[in-house]
Amino acid sequence: MPGQLIFVNEELVVVMLHHNDQDFILVSMYCSPGKNIDNSLELLKPLLLKYYNFPFIILGDFNAKSRLWGQRDLDERGSKLLHFCHSMDLNVENDPFSPPTFSSSRGDSWIDLLLTKNLSDEISLEVRDEITNSDHNMLFVNLLTANHSNNHSHKISLKNLNWWKLKANIHSIINSNLEIDQLSNSDINSFISNIQDQIFAAASSKPSTNHHLHHKKQKYAIWWTRELQSKRSFTRALRRLFQKETDPQLREIKKLNFKKHQALYKKLIITTKRTKFKDFINSISSNSLFGNNYNIFSNKKKRNMVSKPIINSSGTLSTTIADTKLAILDFHFPWSNRLLTNLDLHSQTDFIPFTCHELEAIVNKIKPNKAVGVDGLPGEVIREIFIANKVWFKDLFNLLLGRGIFPDTWKKARIALIEKENKELNHPAHFRPICILPCWGKILDKAIAERLTFHLEQGNILHDSQFGFRRNRSTITAIHSVLEHHKAAEENKQMTCLISLDMSNAFNSVDWDILLKKIFSLNIPFYLKRIIHSFLDARQAQLDDHIKNYNREALQVLAGIPPLDIKLKLSKDLFLFKHMGNNLVILNQVLQPLALETTTKFIPPWDKYSIKWNFYTEDLTGTLIFTDGSKMNGRVGDAFVVYSNGIETHWEMFRLSDHATVYSAELFAISQAINFAINACLPSANIISDSRSVLQALENVNHVEKEILAIKQLLANQESAIRLFWIKAHAGNERADEYAKKATTKEDIDFTMGYSIPYIKGLIKKDLLKQWQDRWSSSTKGRELFSILPEVKTSRIQGDFFTNQLLTGHGCIGIYQERFFGKSAVCSCGQLPEDRNHIIYDCPQWDAIRQRFFPKNYLFVQLDLLLFNKISRTGLREIMNTKLQASLQSNID
Repeated sequence: MPGQLIFVNEELVVVMLHHNDQDFILVSMYCSPGKNIDNSLELLKPLLLKYYNFPFIILGDFNAKSRLWGQRDLDERGSKLLHFCHSMDLNVENDPFSPPTFSSSRGDSWIDLLLTKNLSDEISLEVRDEITNSDHNMLFVNLLTANHSNNHSHKISLKNLNWWKLKANIHSIINSNLEIDQLSNSDINSFISNIQDQIFAAASSKPSTNHHLHHKKQKYAIWWTRELQSKRSFTRALRRLFQKETDPQLREIKKLNFKKHQALYKKLIITTKRTKFKDFINSISSNSLFGNNYNIFSNKKKRNMVSKPIINSSGTLSTTIADTKLAILDFHFPWSNRLLTNLDLHSQTDFIPFTCHELEAIVNKIKPNKAVGVDGLPGEVIREIFIANKVWFKDLFNLLLGRGIFPDTWKKARIALIEKENKELNHPAHFRPICILPCWGKILDKAIAERLTFHLEQGNILHDSQFGFRRNRSTITAIHSVLEHHKAAEENKQMTCLISLDMSNAFNSVDWDILLKKIFSLNIPFYLKRIIHSFLDARQAQLDDHIKNYNREALQVLAGIPPLDIKLKLSKDLFLFKHMGNNLVILNQVLQPLALETTTKFIPPWDKYSIKWNFYTEDLTGTLIFTDGSKMNGRVGDAFVVYSNGIETHWEMFRLSDHATVYSAELFAISQAINFAINACLPSANIISDSRSVLQALENVNHVEKEILAIKQLLANQESAIRLFWIKAHAGNERADEYAKKATTKEDIDFTMGYSIPYIKGLIKKDLLKQWQDRWSSSTKGRELFSILPEVKTSRIQGDFFTNQLLTGHGCIGIYQERFFGKSAVCSCGQLPEDRNHIIYDCPQWDAIRQRFFPKNYLFVQLDLLLFNKISRTGLREIMNTKLQASLQSNID
């Protein structure tokens, strides 16, 4: 194993080792009990900062005590070490129930520790009582690559995933497993497990390191990924195809296809920048902006956080980590492995099969970057399985639904624990469990739940006073109902008595036999009862014992993320407006809830479908109806024009409410055009719109707007052949646009439209930016950044580690080091003080860099122009990088 010596002194030896195509930093450390442990830890800190991306293995005698790693109470040195570990994101790998690492006449102690950071492999520490020349026991460290069999504990790297190869592999795997109807009930579990293992293996295969684009990777773009590289190449290829096309019609079609993928590529860039910047902040910060729930699965390396003894069900303390885990699981998940056996589960029953649209509506709701279950397959991969063969996916789910089988592999949950604040971690109730289930199983779970919810709501089976876990109901609506009841009682001069019951661990302690008896007594289809029984039967849980605990105004401005408290208040106001009937006061406007556009709450899942549309071509014949909507001078209008054999035969135009959106106008125009075609008894009609968003809404199976559903119903019930087309520009479309603009000049409003949610959200966004801007302008903090970025924006994201130090005045700048760490503010050139302006404009150390990257008149160029100019920004990065390396080296020396 080749190695390189990095640093050595009487307390510290640091070596870089190369193992399994990866570099490790190995540290041996001794903290003398007679010296201040802070001084010893300060030697380690610059190394951790300099090599913050490297895996660290630190083994040393720290002479510090804590119950987290031994049987001794926390002392001052242990407290300082714990604080250091949290601030530098170090894991303590010691088992507190292991034999002592040091024994003497004064007793046993556990002062030798194994600390790690950024490890993706499993590591363990074993204490052996062997005779050596030392008074310490022998410590053996085992670094093993985890065995990934059925439970895939490591995560698939989506950023390095070859998506094209994965798509091909998924197609191949599905095509070799098409005969699912022949499966027996006993073979279904192994069949699904085998499919998952094959797809996981295909997704986990390492990409080729010889890719010719690898050498073109941007040096400083921390957000750049292989997926973006692939998307950029694909988009450029589409651009070349349309530019080489000579046929006008084909050229237009290819251009539209290129524009579509170019927009998706740009959107992906914005999303990736934001995500990567957040990840970068987490990697160098000891306090997370996003909380425990966000970070709990972000660390590949597990850390023992349930190592303290726990009071079990018998009232005694656990003695091993295994007993501790079992006590926590028994408390939070008192499951019974034996469900009711006297239920008739084998009766033949008819069932309404899942449709592709029904499943597509659920698959489309899969959120990216979510934690994965024991199958190791993220939601993005499950979506690719669905896209690869929707019919096969649907048939598999219908096979499970018809036979009443919920596969065992989808019933295995990973349990992660979050510590409750201000609680002594000696009782299971002081942990909050989070269950992570396989994404594929969650799709089937959601499909079953949607059908069950539909039958419960349509049959009025649920009590009207039940607010939990119901659509459009919540704690807020429950409180509002209580307040309304109290208000009515007061008006009638009556007394109100409120009894509040809080059931401890209520949902986890529900008796499943009683639950099944209740379900089987309800008037719902039998096929749902049977598969719910299978869903509850023989569930399993495994405990993940790792947890990561992570932190205002300037960082929010840099990241383009509005303050959470303002967002929460506006979200609450919107919720009360939509669901509780409260007025919405925003931007000096008062919106009445009765004027809100309505949606349909419950649609039978099997009735979901989409309306397809095509691109308009010049050879289209028959009756052509062009539609358009327009907004001018604060007024909204729409129109449609009818052409027959190229001759304009009819037109209609309407003025809508001034608060209506162009989207609403386009939608209304299409609706009126369809009504015209039906009322005129046209045998066929081609409706042509330039609103792609409306056509995509009609194609989306998840849309619940009444206007969208009404158009779908019209097209489903009409006898004439009405088809929809999208066009970018055309003489007929320009004629419709002319009428739509003319409609805005009408004195009277023809149709009053409700406030659309996008319109209200637009107002909320403006209000959010206004409140954020007012706060940023009046704040006393971050004034150095304010001098450069006085205006807040959600589109801005500054993720550069080096130039952000100049933007904020923090980092390795002298005046910041003096203010926070008591160091000298004198620049290394001898001038005082070393502030941002001195570094950029005056310090003679950086004259050579200024000559290479700065404009000749840089002394007269404003600071913000230098910081946001691509060339001068490169020079500033080089200056700050050099300063940081010099600062770290001086700390080591």
